[in-house]
Amino acid sequence: MAPHCVPVQLVKLIEDHFGRGSIVHGLRCTPGHPWDKLYFEWMKHADVFIPCLSETYLNNPACCEGFLEACLVQAPDPEDTRRVVIPVLLGPLPWKYPSAVPDDKICLGPGKPALSRFPDATKEQLLGQFGTRNAFPNPNDGLLFDNPEKNIPKLITLIEAAIENSRNSQACPTPPRTCICR
Repeated sequence: MAPHCVPVQLVKLIEDHFGRGSIVHGLRCTPGHPWDKLYFEWMKHADVFIPCLSETYLNNPACCEGFLEACLVQAPDPEDTRRVVIPVLLGPLPWKYPSAVPDDKICLGPGKPALSRFPDATKEQLLGQFGTRNAFPNPNDGLLFDNPEKNIPKLITLIEAAIENSRNSQACPTPPRTCICR
């Protein structure tokens, strides 16, 4: 399956389970308009953030900004169960773990332009988030769609738990929101 099709398939699976409108992602931004303003506004209302990890994701400044926004601004406490970042392994990585990405395959570092939303972000800060927030599935178990019969129900359960924790912590529950970062 083409790598760009996988996030679309994941969106469909999540919407099939939670309902249309339960998920926001960059593909919902109006063509010809700035994607980032709307996208980062949507992130303020999400309970679950799902960065779609692949080799190209980690080297894309816009993807790194989405990941940092999720980790540092929207869900800064990795132990908080009400707003959760679940990095999902969608594309093969030529290294074993997301936190082991080589310098030439990451969007931050010497000789790379600063990120517009996070101009002071460092490679170490980004990799620290990958080291803190375990990827799903475990890299030893392959990619999400290597075993969809096993992995998709587990991912849905993780999302459901985060939504339930979020709803239980609010006086006025809001509709579930999941944000796909791709």
